[in-house]
Amino acid sequence: MAVRWDQAQRRAVKHWQQVVDGIGRRDPLAVVSEINELSALCEMAREDAGGEAGRCAHCVVFADAGQCVDTRLDITALLLDGQLDGARTAGETVVRRIAAASPPELL
Repeated sequence: MAVRWDQAQRRAVKHWQQVVDGIGRRDPLAVVSEINELSALCEMAREDAGGEAGRCAHCVVFADAGQCVDTRLDITALLLDGQLDGARTAGETVVRRIAAASPPELL
């Protein structure tokens, strides 16, 4: 699990950092599309759940926060409302949360 987790974590951090870097530089709808792409964490959670159903309950980073849906929706709303600094700050928070996470087996 540790190697798989490390790879998923690095890919997810990279994905979300690209989202943050795109805020204010790219079309907001393109950034929203990128926000809604499945990350490496989603892929790992889907494997752990044995399929799509129940995937979010297996997410190492967001399961305890009521999943990432609210976070993605909040960032999307900020972007579409033109609140780029708020969207960037929220995205940076996601990057930090992913970078700081550890799978339960390693705690």
